[in-house]
Amino acid sequence: MSALSPLFLSLVIGALFFAGFVKGTAGFGITLIVVPVLALVITPQEAIVLNSLPVLMMNIATAVSTAREFREIRRVRWMLPIAIVSVPIGVKVLIWIDPEPVRAVIGVMIIFFIVMRFSGWKPPRFSEAGQNAFGVGMGALIGFIFGMIMMPVAFIIFYVNTLGVRREAFVFLLNTIAAALSIIQVSTFVWHDLYAAGAWRNSVLMLLPALAGLYIGTRFRRRLSEQIFERLVLGLLGIAGFLLILRYGAVLF
Repeated sequence: MSALSPLFLSLVIGALFFAGFVKGTAGFGITLIVVPVLALVITPQEAIVLNSLPVLMMNIATAVSTAREFREIRRVRWMLPIAIVSVPIGVKVLIWIDPEPVRAVIGVMIIFFIVMRFSGWKPPRFSEAGQNAFGVGMGALIGFIFGMIMMPVAFIIFYVNTLGVRREAFVFLLNTIAAALSIIQVSTFVWHDLYAAGAWRNSVLMLLPALAGLYIGTRFRRRLSEQIFERLVLGLLGIAGFLLILRYGAVLF
């Protein structure tokens, strides 16, 4: 992995602080902001590997900050194990499929989901048995997407939205699921010896401004109404969707 220079760390510190603020406010978004900035200096693959450690720590920190909602974990008791065991399947598929069209399709799906929400569409309500079956299906999809292109957040948000939970429970479940998947990701990178010497030290240095942003963003989130919070989440998702379409949409035509 490319050596990290003082110029490199100076370049990303502002992005990390802002990414932490966004994550604290909306519950997600650090990868969306940080990886493109890192990729200005190092390769995208290196950026993903380096970013994986701060993302794991941030996911855990955000889940811990909302841990009073821990009882809600029962809502994903069917979904989460299936998501975890589905990650290797996505990794295997990545070996023989071009992921770029998949990224573009996900961008289109994100925009479609946002339009539906702004049109007044509400997530479906299931019986307990139906919710469990739906969780199994979404777990398989989320784990597969994570393993293949590491971009499952839109599907996690869609799934958690169907549970009809409060804002803090939404953030807790979103980050608990993301933390579990991040552990699988980091373990895979360690297994393949992808972390450079000093990666943990550099990740801790990167984590400091991100945690500062996370703290401020979390305090800001708790002042938001449920409606404004939802619009913020949808707005951030919309940015991600448009960026995916702009970057990878040409491969669909």
